[in-house]
Amino acid sequence: MNPIILYNGYISNNDISVTTLTNQSIGNVIDGNVHSSWESGDTSSYIMRLEFESSREVDSLLIGNHNLGTKSAEVEVYKYENPNEILSKLIYNDNTTLFKMPAPSTYHKFDIEVDSDNDNHKIGFLYLGKSIEFPYPPDAPLLPFSEGISPKFEIPQSGNLLSSEKRFNPISISHSFSNISKQWIDDNYMPFWNNWAKRGMPFVYAWDLDNRPDDIFKVWFSGEHIHALPVTHSNYVENLTLNMTGIR
Repeated sequence: MNPIILYNGYISNNDISVTTLTNQSIGNVIDGNVHSSWESGDTSSYIMRLEFESSREVDSLLIGNHNLGTKSAEVEVYKYENPNEILSKLIYNDNTTLFKMPAPSTYHKFDIEVDSDNDNHKIGFLYLGKSIEFPYPPDAPLLPFSEGISPKFEIPQSGNLLSSEKRFNPISISHSFSNISKQWIDDNYMPFWNNWAKRGMPFVYAWDLDNRPDDIFKVWFSGEHIHALPVTHSNYVENLTLNMTGIR
């Protein structure tokens, strides 16, 4: 699959609730961590309710690190307490991550209903927002990402190391796309840049969901990122480079 960006889909603790009580923190759904998950326990049907402060335009549902396909789950997205106005109906036959809705919808309350004959569902993370898909993969040779360490040390005046702690592993990504259609830039990338990215807002980036489903990153443009669209032909942008930093 070609790279995707999903934005305007950040969910905070105040935005989401679940109609069932489990031992798992719902925070595991919104932390962007592919290694932690929320579990439904012995409940096979439930509603995840998203209530945002203001209306959002959404066209994609991203559910990662889940087993809904294994559990043959059916997922419906509809406007709050209006199940007759279904925005998207998904029957999971596998553990696919991203689903595009037939048409965008703008609202501030959404219900995501999950129903299955099997219990013990697992959901690692969830985003409901807008997505853009690039027309082709990044330029080769490709470095998918680089991962560092952000440590915290405690060193007294004697110079002996007392303790060290790893706070998190920052991710750096720099992907370029050559000779990309100016029409695609105007229709897809510029709304994302003007309304979201240049304000320093975080977004989700995945460069190949089909072959690298775990390479899903919560990122923002780094301080070194410069928005530049060089052109040599009126219909194409010579190069678009994304310099991103974030977490996995």
